[in-house]
Amino acid sequence: MDFLYYILGGIVHGIAEFLAIDSSAHVASLQMVDLCYNQTVCIAFSIGSILAAMEFCRSYVWRLTLGFKDVLVVNKTQNRDLFITLALATLPAIVVFGIAERCYYVHVGRIWPLWIFGLSTIFSAVILLLCDRTQIRDGVHEISRKHGLIAGLIQMASVIPGMNGMCLSWSVLRYHGYSRQESFRYSLLLYIPITIGIVISKCTGYTIHDFRDCTIGAVSSFLVAFASLHAITYLLNRNKYTFVPVAIYKMFFGTCIVILCIIVFMRSGYVW
Repeated sequence: MDFLYYILGGIVHGIAEFLAIDSSAHVASLQMVDLCYNQTVCIAFSIGSILAAMEFCRSYVWRLTLGFKDVLVVNKTQNRDLFITLALATLPAIVVFGIAERCYYVHVGRIWPLWIFGLSTIFSAVILLLCDRTQIRDGVHEISRKHGLIAGLIQMASVIPGMNGMCLSWSVLRYHGYSRQESFRYSLLLYIPITIGIVISKCTGYTIHDFRDCTIGAVSSFLVAFASLHAITYLLNRNKYTFVPVAIYKMFFGTCIVILCIIVFMRSGYVW
């Protein structure tokens, strides 16, 4: 029942993606139990999560569409300001990911050792833990353009495996005193265009031969991601959710990966 493997991968990706615990590392870790996913299926996982984010943020996606129209007609509105801020914040990250995908991954090969996942996951968890302060503000428009740009630009660091982009933007916005609700909402808005750009870059040169598997992976990722977004938002609105459990889990997960890599190295001399 191979399709169960793709359902499992979609579930793992859908849960991990918006909890900022690095879906790529979790999907990669499934290879330890011989659940290997090719590149096209991993792209399908990402497409499912993107569609879930767009559906969840459909009102903001519509505002961004209106903002783009306002840019074209030179009409100064809040929607235009939001669109310009997001465009300026996400374009550099998209360019960096595109260059890394074409120049590094394609020509050199995907040779990031697994221990880098572990160390960078621990590092980003520590940063999030230190930055998770509390200050209440209302509305995504309350985030200043300066801080919005910083939150977007810092996502360029997520080209390093384990440095989850949403986690980094959460940390920046929490450091500047924005509420967890706003930090999550704005990070989600940043996630959509950046991830679309990454998926387009990854799709170059790939042909879908396993359409059924990709469809199963995308649908399962979409359903689980959409449910995760609603659950996170519900807990945030009820002030029953902080980023501390996420940081603690990231530290635990990263530590497990590093320990496993050390064990493999000591037994075989192989750098995993």
